[in-house]
Amino acid sequence: MSVHLSRAITEAIEPNVLLYFGDRGRAWLRDLPEVLSEAERKWNLHLLDPFPSLSINAVLPALREDGTAVVLKAGVPNREIELEVESLQFFAGEGSVHLLDADLPNGLILLDRIFPGTSALQCDDDQAVEAFVEVSKRPRHRLPHDHNFPTLQNWFEGFATYRQRFNRVGGPLPPQIFSRAEDIATELLASTEEEVLLHGDLHHANLLLSTEQSWVAIDPKGVVGDPLFEVVPFLRNPMPRLLKLETKNVLQHRLAIINEHLGYDIERMIRWGIAESILSAIWDIDDVAEGWRRGVQVAEVLVGL
Repeated sequence: MSVHLSRAITEAIEPNVLLYFGDRGRAWLRDLPEVLSEAERKWNLHLLDPFPSLSINAVLPALREDGTAVVLKAGVPNREIELEVESLQFFAGEGSVHLLDADLPNGLILLDRIFPGTSALQCDDDQAVEAFVEVSKRPRHRLPHDHNFPTLQNWFEGFATYRQRFNRVGGPLPPQIFSRAEDIATELLASTEEEVLLHGDLHHANLLLSTEQSWVAIDPKGVVGDPLFEVVPFLRNPMPRLLKLETKNVLQHRLAIINEHLGYDIERMIRWGIAESILSAIWDIDDVAEGWRRGVQVAEVLVGL
């Protein structure tokens, strides 16, 4: 692997790797050139220049020895990478990218490359909703009872964690919308009748156009819960573009199309949207400077629908 390529990747992802993983991330960045070189040897790859807009993982197109186009994804070994691999194994290419191989101890995932790979970010809003609907129509298979995926119940423990953290001093989130979202989440979790494996982060950037399947999903989080929850990451994105539009009208239009094609109850989608937008705000308090405000803004718009 070239020194130039290694340096370009490190410079792109270093801030986020250090933010999330600290000293462990620093050690991983130091070893990354050798990890990528080992992937080249292991899978007979010729690595190409990385994709633009890297965040926390090294993601590179590559060619196999026979000329097959693939994608190599490398990240700090952690549970999220394991869940991505387990989710892709479960989805088995139905509405999702094909998993070719993985090396979890080294945080490596080998994926089929999607062509043309245009993301829903580059589409007009109606086309983006159609992409979401198409992927959401993939078959839902029953999970085994002994699965190891987290549940929405686990995710929404974030509300209790927030209360404990800011018990004595008020946290940044407006208390009224926080309490309302917490109550809504409790009711929705209790009233969920069907639980399936969800992508968990099915927003515009994770929907890619494919010549084989039309639209496919990438980068699943892997969480078990109400199928209607899947709508929300799409509904409240892309950020900050959504907040510069007529947000209320955009959300109403998206909800109407999703209801028409998938039969999802509009009121329940809105309520999941309020709950998840505030959960997202909680997650963003430490991760993104003032990013939590966006989740609050979307929740407040949804309350008014």
